[in-house]
Amino acid sequence: SFPCKKATEQLRSAFCPLISMRDGACVVTGSEDMTVYIFDVKRNEGYCVNELKGHAAPVLDISWSYDESLLASCDRDGIVIIWKRIAINRETPVDSYGD
Repeated sequence: SFPCKKATEQLRSAFCPLISMRDGACVVTGSEDMTVYIFDVKRNEGYCVNELKGHAAPVLDISWSYDESLLASCDRDGIVIIWKRIAINRETPVDSYGD
């Protein structure tokens, strides 16, 4: 199980797993708290490696592009955000995302 800092609240999420041949495995969730969370499932601690904020309504769905360079998220208001994957540096397997 993943640690959840909102353990006192009930949140519903949409999940999108990614098992990449180049980067390992991660799970992306879109949440009712208007945030997209990226979890690295191979880490022993600190599973959440990135939080993407930009939605003004609960996130209903997320999906990776075929080449894993883009992540799309959509919210209850019909807004779709396309997040571009940008490597932080070659030694760090964690990615940064921008819209």
